[in-house]
Amino acid sequence: MGYAILRAVVARGLVSSGLLPTLGIHHHNRYNAYCLADDIMEPYRPYVDELVCDIMKKGGDYGMLTKELKGQLLTIPSLDVIISGKRSPLMIAVG
Repeated sequence: MGYAILRAVVARGLVSSGLLPTLGIHHHNRYNAYCLADDIMEPYRPYVDELVCDIMKKGGDYGMLTKELKGQLLTIPSLDVIISGKRSPLMIAVG
């Protein structure tokens, strides 16, 4: 679910910038409407991975998508990312 949220944030940023998310660079699949979003999200995957690892280290049963887990995953758009030495929320960085 973490990557799905990341993908949605990236796709939203692409569309709001006037780009077509279907025209990918490395991802090509005519049944995938978000090939470019899949390309652009690649460098941001480690931020999601780090969040998920932190969640898992805290323990608990994460076999089910609980309200608590959803809340933690919904912080993904506001994760701080660093690009060219500048820190900004993920949602702003991809927009």
